Order: sequence, then C-alpha cells, then structure tokens
Amino acid sequence: DGKFLAAWTRNGRIIVWNLSQEAGPTAEWQAHDGDVESVEFSADGSRLLSSRTETKQWNVSDWKPAAVAQWPSEWFAVHPDGRRVARCENGTVLMGLLGDGGTQATWHRDLRGHRVAFGAEGRLLAAPVNDGIALYDSRLGDDVATLRDETAKDQLGEHGLTFTGGGNLLISADGDRRVRVWDAASARLLVATPAFAAEPLRVAVSRNTIDSAAQRVAITSGPQLFVYELRTGGPLRTIGLQGGVIAACDLSADGQSVVTIQGRPLAFGKGGHTHDTMRWDVASGRLRSQNSIVSPVDWRFTDGGHGASCVTIARDGNDVFAATPRLGVFDWSENGDVRC
Repeated sequence: DGKFLAAWTRNGRIIVWNLSQEAGPTAEWQAHDGDVESVEFSADGSRLLSSRTETKQWNVSDWKPAAVAQWPSEWFAVHPDGRRVARCENGTVLMGLLGDGGTQATWHRDLRGHRVAFGAEGRLLAAPVNDGIALYDSRLGDDVATLRDETAKDQLGEHGLTFTGGGNLLISADGDRRVRVWDAASARLLVATPAFAAEPLRVAVSRNTIDSAAQRVAITSGPQLFVYELRTGGPLRTIGLQGGVIAACDLSADGQSVVTIQGRPLAFGKGGHTHDTMRWDVASGRLRSQNSIVSPVDWRFTDGGHGASCVTIARDGNDVFAATPRLGVFDWSENGDVRC
C-alpha cells in the first residue's frame, strides 16, 4: 500500500520507515550475518522478505521473525499470493509453501541455472531450459509454451528473468549481452536489443497498463541508457554519461520521463564520491533536473557504481527514492528538490 519503505545495509541490518510520518526509522534490526542481497514486501503487505544465503520472513505487524528458508534470493520466486514459492535445483522446478519450505510438487525438465519468475498474476512460471525459456502453468505444472530465439537459445535468461506490464511481459537478460522482451500470452518476441558493450546492469519498464502501445523499456549498460518502444521494438533514445556506470534507472508510468542514478568519485585526493540522480525527458533527451548526494566515505562496489545501488519512482509518481550509502527522497518535479 506504499506505507513503508525498507532498506538494507552492508552489515546485515534492515531499516524500515513509515512514509506517512516525519520521524526517524520505524524499526531497525540485525537480520543477517553479512551483506543483505535484497528485501521485498509480500503481495499482501503482511510480511517483509530479506535474503542473503538464506531467506527470512518478518511480520510487518511487529517486525518479528516469521520463517526461514535456506535459499538465496536469486534461486526462488514468490507467488503473488504470498504463500507459495518456486525454486530450481538440479534442473528441476520445486513448488512449495514459503512458510515451511516444504515441497508440494516437482516438475522435471532440462532447466539451466536457478532463475525462475512468476507472471500473469501468478498463473505462469518462467524458467530457462536448454532450448529457450519455458512457461509453465503454475497450478498444474503443464508446459504452456517455450520462448525461443535461435540466435541465443541456450543463453536466454542466463542473467535474469522478470515479469512486468501486469505480468504479461517477460524480460530476459541473456548471456549474449542482449535484453529481450516477450509477450507471454502469445509467446512472441517483442524487443531484442543489439548486443551491449557491457553486460546490461538494470532494466525498467513503464507501468502504463491502460495504453499498452505507450509502454517503453529502459536499459542501463555501462555509462549509457537505452530506451526502446515495446510495441515496435524500435529505439527511442540513447543517453550517454561521463564518469562511471549508470547504476540504476526507472521509467515514469507514462514512459515520458526516466530517472537515473550514477556514482562518481570526487576530485583526486579528496576521497568520497558523489551520487547524481537525474531526470530525463525521453522524447528530447533533455536533462530536466539533477540532484547530488555527497558521501564522505568512498564505498566502491564491484559494478563500478561507487555505492549507488538503485533508484525508483513512487507508485503515486510524486517522489523519487535514490539508494546510496545515504537514502535520498526527491520531489518528482522540475527541480527535483530534496525532501529528506
């Protein structure tokens, strides 16, 4: 419902804010031993999931632990009902209940890797197989379709799978350094980008579910941002920055604007780094607003992002959240003023 914002730290702590209040954090606790990989709220908003080498559930009512499953985040997908979970082990899909980690069903097929994703309101489950990406009926385990591209059939979904656009569009980050967007209902390939010079780092899709023709996809690769039109697959805009990789991006719901975050070191000898959050007009490529957060300690990550990890636009479109060693909240307006 957009009431809470959760973030994690490199030393295994989780911090939660109530966005309707101006006070400090609502809760903070030690969740894992070491870096937390991800946090996510369940679809019904009753639980918070956090993952490292295992995945833990926390009750939103009191932030107390609810359950633990011994799976890292990239190995499983949670059904939209918040109860069921699918994971891949040894080429087999296992479906079970998230709370106890038990297995309810086993589907055998020649799967590659561990990545799985739910889509179409939980009716479909996608997983990479030897000849493409398989779509299963998540209730019965029956094969629905196989997504194929003969130019990279054994590399599809190698780096990631995610559904978007109401669960009917599947995005695959593939081993040939391309990103593909599929229509899950028709098993049709909508967009196949050219091979990027660097591995695609982040992908975002506009959330316009009323006018599907206006949907767009944005992809970051190194210091560049690429925006494509989903309906035709045609490129709309390329934006290039200087001084480091674009660590993350997000598109507005109507696809007209895109926000990026980039970390870059301060001048030589000064230490620390700056995180630039920038809002761009997709049609013109013009920079609409920019805001910078300076961090005195130089947190360098392996992706070259200098601590910049993610940026996202709030559901109501009013605010932008930028995660760095400091969490910034900006007005989604012409000047991008800092709220906190």
